[in-house]
Amino acid sequence: MAEFITRANFGMSMATLEMDFSDGEVRCRSEIAYDGGELTYSQLRSLLYCSAVTMTTMIPVIVKVTAGELNPIDADKTVRLSLGDEL
Repeated sequence: MAEFITRANFGMSMATLEMDFSDGEVRCRSEIAYDGGELTYSQLRSLLYCSAVTMTTMIPVIVKVTAGELNPIDADKTVRLSLGDEL
């Protein structure tokens, strides 16, 4: 799983995966540039959309990697084909 997450994170700019090695928990972390001003609806919508698209794509692949149905290299290819320009 750690290899898949490392491969998947490479090149992702707005959302990345993190794994807690103590219990195997995987979570998505998203970020936006913030200059200290007021966050707009559009910024928050983009942040949430990015997280939703990332996890909608990643969860089925994570399940397959965990079950041994996909190796990390093929899992990364699957994600990149699915996300395409979203990365």
